[in-house]
Amino acid sequence: MNKLNTFAKQIIEYAPSAFLPAVTSFLAIFFFTNILRPDQYGTYNIAFNLAVLFSSLTTQWLTQGINRYLPAENADEGTAHIQQASTVSLLRIGAGLTLLSIGISLIIMPALPSHTHSILLATLSFLITNSLFTPLTTLFQAQLRPRRYTLYRSLFTTMQLCLALFLVTRVYRDPSAIMWANTVVQAILIVWMWPDAKLPAPDRFAKLSARQLNVVIRRLFVYGFPMTGWLVASSLLNVGDRYLLQMLRGSAEVGIYAVNYAPMSQGVTLLGMPILLAGHPWLMKVWGQKNYHETARLLGSIIEKLVLVGILVTGIAWLYSGDIAGVLLGPQFRRGHNIMPIIAAGAMLWQIANYIHKPLEFANDSKMLCTYSLIALTINVVLNLWLIPTYGFVAAAWNTLIAYGSYVLMAGTAAFRILPCKLDSRRLILTLLSLILAFAAIGQIRGFLEYHVSHSMGFVVAILLTLLLMGVFIYRSVKVPIRNLIKSPLLISTRKEI
Repeated sequence: MNKLNTFAKQIIEYAPSAFLPAVTSFLAIFFFTNILRPDQYGTYNIAFNLAVLFSSLTTQWLTQGINRYLPAENADEGTAHIQQASTVSLLRIGAGLTLLSIGISLIIMPALPSHTHSILLATLSFLITNSLFTPLTTLFQAQLRPRRYTLYRSLFTTMQLCLALFLVTRVYRDPSAIMWANTVVQAILIVWMWPDAKLPAPDRFAKLSARQLNVVIRRLFVYGFPMTGWLVASSLLNVGDRYLLQMLRGSAEVGIYAVNYAPMSQGVTLLGMPILLAGHPWLMKVWGQKNYHETARLLGSIIEKLVLVGILVTGIAWLYSGDIAGVLLGPQFRRGHNIMPIIAAGAMLWQIANYIHKPLEFANDSKMLCTYSLIALTINVVLNLWLIPTYGFVAAAWNTLIAYGSYVLMAGTAAFRILPCKLDSRRLILTLLSLILAFAAIGQIRGFLEYHVSHSMGFVVAILLTLLLMGVFIYRSVKVPIRNLIKSPLLISTRKEI
């Protein structure tokens, strides 16, 4: 492994944490779209996303603060203080959400229809466990322990799918069964994750007064709270259209939209998330070394590759969305497959956005990040209120793509003023045009063969040509630049320091 630096090794170690959730997501879509009705799956999707959204509201200030300050902390004493503050904050969050859930169960739930009680209880329980589980996984990321992060994320997705399938098929065929599976598995894992994340027991706290402890917590909060606005807005950009679909078109359209959205979103996450998980702590660290030229080069190289991969993924989705839906989705869900390439393009734009705005993170300008995300969210909501009543989930897909594009444009312009990224514009444009023309040609060849010869012949030839295109793309556009990236003198020097 002498040719790989620590950064590249961590990208590889993070890969299973994206790969296994993607695989289990595909399996879940396959099983549950053949077990549940569209309206049932839509109900689960709405409940799940509401729990994740409220979890973000309560914990993202902490996770963002941890991810910002813990990797950059060199002194053992400072690390202990951040971990003690994290422990106290998690205990407070858990206690507060538990009391809130009990209050909702006793006061609000009796006034609701009886058929909503099971999904509400399951959602409240998942809100509590997810608000502990997510910050704990962030601690592993911030501690530069990718194997532990990968282990627990992989255990959660695998165990959750198995338990959910058992509950839905053997106990209770209802969306709440999936939510209970989420809750039970997270609760089990939290018991092991807490000591493994090196969180101290109260009797082993560092000698900090209550005032000193609150100073550390306030430091995390001051950075993380504006980022909470960004993350909540970005979460709503991702899932907010489902709430509007629910109000304007019904839960069945939510179900169709969600299951056609998920394969593309998970596929793109599979490609981009390992780099993001490894890259954020490392980029924060190397930026602190004040080698701005090398940081700009690395960011530019990553963004360039993500743009090209985005075109590749979108082209594949355009060619094979019907085939993907035919394999993964139940018959009632397949009519939404035409939105898959739109979703793929939007998901890749968001992966690019997570890098293109990095200079704003370097400058601790989380308020501008929040502002840009809220503007993009406003654009999305206005377009959805205008177009969803007429065009349904197709409009939701296009509106999300437009909103992501507006965020990239705004954040990228501001970030460029802080740190101009080094992009090989000429090569990037030529490669983009080549990929677009190649996919258009493959689509025409497939259509011609399917019409004049047979469907299977067109499909097989298209697959072979796509594989050839991917091979050329990887060799010409990724292999050499990535080899240069992992040989970066900055990253190698960073490895030596560690």
